[in-house]
Amino acid sequence: MNRNDAKGTGYRWDNTYMMPPRGTPAGGGYSTAEDLLKYSQALKNYHLLSKPFTDFLFNRFNGKPGDPYVPKGMYRVVGGAPGINADLAIDFGTGFTFIILSNYDHPTAVNLTQEIITMYGLKSYPPN
Repeated sequence: MNRNDAKGTGYRWDNTYMMPPRGTPAGGGYSTAEDLLKYSQALKNYHLLSKPFTDFLFNRFNGKPGDPYVPKGMYRVVGGAPGINADLAIDFGTGFTFIILSNYDHPTAVNLTQEIITMYGLKSYPPN
């Protein structure tokens, strides 16, 4: 590691002391790829919310619960903190779920997810 590197390349540090308390209203949640896949499957199968409220969520809270919803592109959620980045993307057309977890700052996972989505030839809206 070169601590005198003005451009910040090659410099890494432990982010343990930069992390917020775990699980507060402001964030701090932790997850695994397996947990995020279970979450995606539970959403798509209406195990967490009824169909009207799931459609409302996937429609980015536009309209009102119960409005017909025709999926367009993907539902994407991203998160992160110093030294970590995550992207969960659910494609409505194929049913694919993409989960990318990174030990690098934002937008590492987001950029990789976008590259994968592009390779599959899918349409993606910006993550919310």
